[in-house]
Amino acid sequence: MKILRFLFVGIIALTLITAVHERSIAQSTNLIQDQEPIDKFTNLVVSLTKRGDTNTVCQISDFFSAMERQRSATDASFDVRVLTDLRSGKTNEAIKLLETRLDGSVMTFSYDHDPKYYKLLNGVKEYRSKYPHKSGSPVIDAAVARAFDFLPNKSE
Repeated sequence: MKILRFLFVGIIALTLITAVHERSIAQSTNLIQDQEPIDKFTNLVVSLTKRGDTNTVCQISDFFSAMERQRSATDASFDVRVLTDLRSGKTNEAIKLLETRLDGSVMTFSYDHDPKYYKLLNGVKEYRSKYPHKSGSPVIDAAVARAFDFLPNKSE
């Protein structure tokens, strides 16, 4: 029974992660072609399974499933708010929400100098040069600026 639960949870987790990964690739308009996180997860599951540590695999799968459900709930709530603002003609409020969300996304790259994200960050930097935005928080604005600081110059 324990092995059946393990297999069921593992299959659900891998399906969920694969679906999220495919969705994120489609939404990124092919700016990032990275399958490294899913490969790492798969390698971890295989390694733990070979050692017979099925309880840990179940816990990890449950954890990732819970994280994805929470992220989906947050995304849905945010989307409803933006869509409601747009449909009621409150475009400035909708834009502000999207700019704030973009700040949050870019901030995650403040200390990550991984070249595989340069194309994405350059796209955001170009967008922000066309449509400047300040959050009103010096800490957030500094973190966003720091994410762009390590990008190579296009002339190089």
